[in-house]
Amino acid sequence: MSVIRVVLAEDEALIRDALLALLGLKSDIEVVAAVADGDEAVAAARNYVSAAMTKLHAATRHEACTIAERKGWI
Repeated sequence: MSVIRVVLAEDEALIRDALLALLGLKSDIEVVAAVADGDEAVAAARNYVSAAMTKLHAATRHEACTIAERKGWI
């Protein structure tokens, strides 16, 4: 089963927490960051992509995509 990784961005804390709880019930969804605004969402996504590239031993995003495609992830 493939896991969908999500950056959740919502400025209202109560709604963000509720969405986080709902998404936590799904085994095929992983929230990699829950943030309050768009700037934080972009930063979280960049951090996640950088960490994924490091795990793949990829020097560029293109190389990371090529590796992911070879592995059948995309």
